Amino acid sequence: MAMTKEKIKQAALVAFAKGGYEGMSLAEVASAVGIKPPSIYAFFKSKQDLFMTIYHELLDEHAAQLVQQTNVMEIEGSEQRLRKVVEAMLDYHLREQTKTEFLTRVNLFPPDFLKDEMRSRFAANEQQIRSSLVAIFSEGIEQGDIQSEPLHELVDSFLCLLDGLFLQTFYYNKETLETSFFHAWKFYWQGISNRTANC
Repeated sequence: MAMTKEKIKQAALVAFAKGGYEGMSLAEVASAVGIKPPSIYAFFKSKQDLFMTIYHELLDEHAAQLVQQTNVMEIEGSEQRLRKVVEAMLDYHLREQTKTEFLTRVNLFPPDFLKDEMRSRFAANEQQIRSSLVAIFSEGIEQGDIQSEPLHELVDSFLCLLDGLFLQTFYYNKETLETSFFHAWKFYWQGISNRTANC
């Protein structure tokens, strides 16, 4: 039973990533799994339930990946730690292309009747991410690596960098993304680093 449920989620993930909420049908998912459409209701109450289950799980996975990277303590220096977070998330999105396509599509074009619920869940996950990033920026300011600016502004700028690279995974290949990251990071770090201390 558990295996069938996972197969349903995997098939639905692919279908949602390809066609969005409106373009996915339970019949398509059932056919991919090799079951009859009514059998899906033994695991999920509705198409909406299936969609939100996948959305919640992927948001949690995405947040966990990012938070895990912020807690890697053997990396020394604020620049190295922050850069490693971006590199790890970029690697995750390149490895998990279907998951990334799903999150990109549904966050940019959410079903109207689910928009508020999705935004609420997204905000809750982002708060978890923000808390982890605050620790890095606080340490960087204390050590003199990062300019003494309001923490929420520093976190906002970092998340904008991540979001921009995340969106580019929808359009560009690995080589183009790596070049974009190299250029973006160069100017991002110049903007927040305490260059007086680093001279």
